[in-house]
Amino acid sequence: MPFSRSGIFDDKSLTIVGMQTHLRRSLGWAFLLTTASALLLPWVVFAGYVQTHILPVYRTGAGKIVLDIEIQNEGDATAHNVRTFVFLSGRVDERGNLGDNTPGGTISVKSRFEDPTLKPGLYTAVIRVNFEEQGGAPHRAFEFVKIPFGQVDGLESSLSVELEGPVINTRALWGSGSAIRVSLKNGHKKSIRPLVSFYFPDGVSSTEPEKSFELQSGEEKHGKIPLTVHAGSVSAIPFHAVVTYEMEGTHYSTLANGKIRLEARPFLFKAFAVAGVMVLIILVGRTVYVSGKGRKSA
Repeated sequence: MPFSRSGIFDDKSLTIVGMQTHLRRSLGWAFLLTTASALLLPWVVFAGYVQTHILPVYRTGAGKIVLDIEIQNEGDATAHNVRTFVFLSGRVDERGNLGDNTPGGTISVKSRFEDPTLKPGLYTAVIRVNFEEQGGAPHRAFEFVKIPFGQVDGLESSLSVELEGPVINTRALWGSGSAIRVSLKNGHKKSIRPLVSFYFPDGVSSTEPEKSFELQSGEEKHGKIPLTVHAGSVSAIPFHAVVTYEMEGTHYSTLANGKIRLEARPFLFKAFAVAGVMVLIILVGRTVYVSGKGRKSA
């Protein structure tokens, strides 16, 4: 018989013990659920995204190019620590400490390039907006603006540009490094020295974001730009390049783009296993051969 305080454990005591055990379990589950809710609630409450829309308007005058830029946040989360960088033919205009861009908000920036040495021609302004999420994760957004400067009626570039993005297996053991293939062909009747400047979105970087070439008339050249890509959930990552050069006192600029494709192919362990077996067979065979040769010599 079960024992109680006096020596015997009756049915009433068993019922009380069962109720206490059930209560302890219920309190444990309640504590776990409360803790989980407290941890997950901030993510639920503050979940959102920043959608940056860049609206530029340009003006040109004697020796100057001016851009009036509006940065609109069309998302439902705040973009923190907004900064802008405007690139124009080797020149950079940086504006920091622009504050936060709240949902539905707009930040206005004026970027001025005043240089009497600006040559007439076709320019491409690159606007990059840097910002951070609430948790501090950095992001960047781009806008590209083609700007005719001076008397350029009918002016066209005769340089053909092709960009071939790589296909990267995100499950490869050696990492997500690869390269972009660049092909240039000079259709002008004179030699040129184009500079190719690359602009990558979040998750993509390069140790060589710029590469220069020298092309004679009719010449074609190829080059490779090394890449490092951090695996993401998208299957294609767009990127852009601006190609600039000058010829006979005229500035030329061409905007090109391409895509980096991501695949998640299973790693071929079978191939490595077969190669390992072949190496093992060779080593064993060599060992047997050397051992047999040693016995004959003895």
